[in-house]
Amino acid sequence: MSIAVSVDEKNPAFVRLSCRGSYTRDALLSVFDQAIDIAINKIRRAALVEVWDVTGTPPDIFDRYRLGIGAARIQKEKAVLVTIAVVGSEPMIDPRRLGETVFLNRGGIGKVFTNVDQAVAWLEESVR
Repeated sequence: MSIAVSVDEKNPAFVRLSCRGSYTRDALLSVFDQAIDIAINKIRRAALVEVWDVTGTPPDIFDRYRLGIGAARIQKEKAVLVTIAVVGSEPMIDPRRLGETVFLNRGGIGKVFTNVDQAVAWLEESVR
């Protein structure tokens, strides 16, 4: 399965990707990669990835760890640094934020939220 993405470019600070589909680690890492590429192509310094409509079995602890490693690797490989915020609901979003912690510990720049207004405010502040 894959995750379909729709893109909103209305905010001048970031691109907003709304995701729909069934969760797999590879599909979510692909979305992360796409988010960064789209932001770069649209000359934005940030991306908001909404996973409200990503369904299926939520990532287990190993998947969350691997997502953090993979997302940091993807972000570091890009020519331009794009700040990332991911927003969704638990349990797809880990209340303990393991993936976010792994991502940050590997030099990633981003944050995970369960409140879209907080995610937007954080992104707008981050790219000032």
